[in-house]
Amino acid sequence: MKRGKGISAGFWSRYNKKEHPEGKKDIAAKHDFIIRADKRYLRENAENMLDVGYGYGSLFSPLGKRYELSGLEIDKNNVSKARASYPNVRVFKGDMRTFSINDKYDIITSICAIDHGTKLRRDLGKTIKNMGRHLKPHGIIIFDMPLAQETCPKDSIYTYSGKIVGEKGTKYTFIYHKQLEDNGKLAYSYSLAIKSKGRSSEYEIGKVYRMEELLSIPDVRSIASRNGFKCFVYDGWRAKAPAKGKLTNEPVFVLAR
Repeated sequence: MKRGKGISAGFWSRYNKKEHPEGKKDIAAKHDFIIRADKRYLRENAENMLDVGYGYGSLFSPLGKRYELSGLEIDKNNVSKARASYPNVRVFKGDMRTFSINDKYDIITSICAIDHGTKLRRDLGKTIKNMGRHLKPHGIIIFDMPLAQETCPKDSIYTYSGKIVGEKGTKYTFIYHKQLEDNGKLAYSYSLAIKSKGRSSEYEIGKVYRMEELLSIPDVRSIASRNGFKCFVYDGWRAKAPAKGKLTNEPVFVLAR
């Protein structure tokens, strides 16, 4: 399989732009979920919020209208861009496991970031403990886990029209693979296939994740409990109630004391 440098980043940097319909739906779903969580767990009394691992800061504009907003990022380029683009947001550079800010928050979020990499998954307890230090007594932590054991180890294919990134006639297909390695262990990887003007290419965009490296929902519940939190699980950002039965989407967690 051919490896395409920058293919994924290039696609998502355009896909996440708020003017694209799919990007707008994605941002709206996450924004609405946070507002619902505020209403349910904090009775709409939240005043400030910290977004950890904010990436491009796609939620800064909608959430900044409601909360006194701060952001934490480890990537210095994203920090510089956010400071230039969002002067009303307090932006800090730091590692989610070790950051120290002289402030406490009603809500701390981490979207598509908390399980990025084996080391971060292994250190989830450190991350939750450190976030807990920065919470007000009644505060909540909200995060998703795209690579949860319960939802990612299945073969699936998602195809997007190039129209959403301004490329008519192009199809992007994300292929998620469950595979058995030579050592007999299950692994999980993903690639991007691009078809345009009669030509097609497939690029590896994600490393192989061995299943034993991934966290399960019971793992997260146990880690949350050890750090003094109750753990509520939702079936994706669009879910309006805690998930029951088998998950079909990625889990979203709300931790409350």
